[in-house]
Amino acid sequence: MEDELPCKNHPVPAVFYCKSPDCMFGICRDCGFYHLGHEKNLSINDTKLPEHIKADIFAHITTAEKLLQENAKVESSLIIMLNDIKQETLDLGQNIKKYFNELIESAMLRQKQLISYTETESRKIQDIVIQKINDCQVVSNAQKSLIESLKKFYAELNGISNKEIISKTYHVFHSFPLIKPLVSSEKYKFFPKFCSDDTLVEEIMLTGKVFTYKDKPLVMNKLSLYFFKEFCKNIFKYDLESKQWSKLAQPIIPSFHNVSPVYVAEKNIYVLVGNAGTRDLLVKFYPAYSTIEEEDLSFEYPQWSCCVYYWESIYLIGGELNDSSSSVCRRYCPKTLTWHPVGSLVIPRDSASAVGFADFLYVFGGYTNNCSLNSIESYSQATDRWSLVRIQMPMPLAFSACISLGNHILIFGGEFNERNSDQVFSWDSLSKLQRSSPLSEPFTAGSSDIVLLVRDKIFIIRADQEEFPRIEIVNY
Repeated sequence: MEDELPCKNHPVPAVFYCKSPDCMFGICRDCGFYHLGHEKNLSINDTKLPEHIKADIFAHITTAEKLLQENAKVESSLIIMLNDIKQETLDLGQNIKKYFNELIESAMLRQKQLISYTETESRKIQDIVIQKINDCQVVSNAQKSLIESLKKFYAELNGISNKEIISKTYHVFHSFPLIKPLVSSEKYKFFPKFCSDDTLVEEIMLTGKVFTYKDKPLVMNKLSLYFFKEFCKNIFKYDLESKQWSKLAQPIIPSFHNVSPVYVAEKNIYVLVGNAGTRDLLVKFYPAYSTIEEEDLSFEYPQWSCCVYYWESIYLIGGELNDSSSSVCRRYCPKTLTWHPVGSLVIPRDSASAVGFADFLYVFGGYTNNCSLNSIESYSQATDRWSLVRIQMPMPLAFSACISLGNHILIFGGEFNERNSDQVFSWDSLSKLQRSSPLSEPFTAGSSDIVLLVRDKIFIIRADQEEFPRIEIVNY
């Protein structure tokens, strides 16, 4: 071996030579440690193992023992951690099982509650249906009684030779049923069925001759409209035949500064609900007798509420109290003369419009605390609840007016972005609102102005600033 033999792995002279058959090359001091245990490791100059390799071996042994101790500690920690994880897993499993048991119990309780609620609501609906059936039976009995009265009436007139008088009298009786049964040699008074005045048929003698109170010949198509203006104590009357307005001298009504008028056809009366200064009132006006009745409200009248007559009751919907929109609704029964609370609106609103259509009351738009609304709500008498309709108005509208034409609803005008609208919308309660022909001029129902449907004609009445209101007939 030559002294200049290099290390196989490093660029330094070799100090050892590994004679193992797999090696057979020179190695330096650093590489000598890794070749211990081969067949023979002879130093080129000295056969003894250098001391620094022994030191390195002991250092590696010490390090290995420390690592072994650390590994034992880690193993012990891992065993403890594993046991903790196992216990936590068991606890978690118990909690999950407990949670699902509670969830099942809650679901079963909710199921019982829903079944109980459904049964209760079903009984309510059943009671309402039974009541409606009873009402139908009452109406049916009344119709049977009316038919019997007609037969008796016809029998009394059967001996009169003047067939024209008999025909006219029978027509009048059929249109305006008698208040009381026939009595020989007496005059008989009639209840008008619509908003007719005192010049319609009021008396008829057993002989078949028709009279009015003024003993003038009967005018079969005589009909008048009545209008109530804010801050005015007079009632305005419009004669549909002469197309003239007049101001009734009597009666004098309270001066309302906010009023909701409705017409009750069955009783031929107008009902005014509103505020007159320091009093919140309900006033009934009887056109046939030119008299009124006043009744103080037992609650504070909400300004800008909407009022509608449906299902033989007057519904007072929403309004404004203490500068805030209200969701409170009430129902007035003309038969019992009493107010009853009904379900509250989903959204408090004032300055809205309302109409009865099919099986629901509908309320359109308005304001909720000065924010315009384009939403529609429906009220079910069966459930006594208001619900938001999924269909919305094309624009937010307040102070609009609406009427029912039987198969659809018409919505007139209103206030939009502080401007009066001339738009008219048609709605069948199922599809989207459809635009109809606009009005000849903008309209709002915020200052006495109203829209009426009389004898299939639509009347728009505006208070204006003139002595008498202004009336317009529109076709849709």
